[in-house]
Amino acid sequence: MDLIALLIAALSLLVSFASVVWAVHATKGSNKSAQDAIDKAEAANQLSAEANVIAEDSKSIAVDSRKIGEEALAVARRTELRESDTSNIHWEGDWKEPGTYVITNKGDDEALNVRIILTVDEVEIRCSEESIPGGGCVEIDCPQAKNTYFRELSEYRSKKRAYEQGGGMSQFMMPPNTLEYTHHFIGERIDWVSRAGKPGVHDQSYGLSSLGDFD
Repeated sequence: MDLIALLIAALSLLVSFASVVWAVHATKGSNKSAQDAIDKAEAANQLSAEANVIAEDSKSIAVDSRKIGEEALAVARRTELRESDTSNIHWEGDWKEPGTYVITNKGDDEALNVRIILTVDEVEIRCSEESIPGGGCVEIDCPQAKNTYFRELSEYRSKKRAYEQGGGMSQFMMPPNTLEYTHHFIGERIDWVSRAGKPGVHDQSYGLSSLGDFD
C-alpha cells in the first residue's frame, strides 16, 4: 500500500513539473506573440503617419502648382498688354524760374507711378508722383541751384556795368557773355508705367547748361 501511494505521489510530481514546463513555454510564446503584435502596430502607425505627410505634401504641391499657373497666366496677360500698348508719353524739362525746374509730360497719355531724379551739378533731387496726365507737369524746387544762379547773375551784371562804364577803355575789354555761365550739368532720370502696365524710362543729360536766363 505504501508503494502504491509512493508511485501516485511521484506521478503527481511529474505531472506538476510537466505543467510548469508547459506553462513557462506557453508564457514565452505569448510574450513573443504580444511583442510581434506591438511591433506590427508601431509599424502600421509609422506607415500611417508617413502616408499623412505624403498626403499633406501632395496637397501643398497641388496648391503651389495652381498658384504658379495663375501667376504665369497673369504674367502672360501683362506681357500681352504691354506689347499692344501704344501710349504716347515723353518728357521735357526746363527752368521755369531760378530754382524751379519743370518736368512736363509732352505726350497725350497719363503716366503712373512716376519717379524722378533730377541732378543739377553734384546735387540730386528726388520726387515722385502717382500720376502725371498728358500735358501735365511737376515743379521741382532746387534751392542750391537758385543760390548759384543769383550769385552768377550778380557777377555777370557787375562785369556788364564795368564794361559799360569803361569809357574809352571799353575797346580794350571783352564784353561779358552769358555763355560763361553755361557750364552746368543737368540730368533727368524718369521712370513710370503706362495705364496698361508698360514701363518707361527717360534718361537725358545736358552737359553745357545754364541755371536760367540772365537777360
